[in-house]
Amino acid sequence: MKNISKETRAELINAVRCRYLNARKTENATILDEFTDLTGFHRKHAISILNKETTKNDGQSRQGIRVYDEAVKQAVIVIW
Repeated sequence: MKNISKETRAELINAVRCRYLNARKTENATILDEFTDLTGFHRKHAISILNKETTKNDGQSRQGIRVYDEAVKQAVIVIW
């Protein structure tokens, strides 16, 4: 991948995504070539990125769900 910041890459993806989704099939190949040259992404990876819906990430990570209760945790500690 080329050496660009995450913010710049996100802006580029959003700008190119609008062009890519609204373009005709023949124009998509040209847009995709330009995008892969700029980012260094593999062509199939670029296609999947440009076809994804945008999701807002507010920087908070998801909390994991505890699968095991305290009794299982203690048993594992004893066995370990």
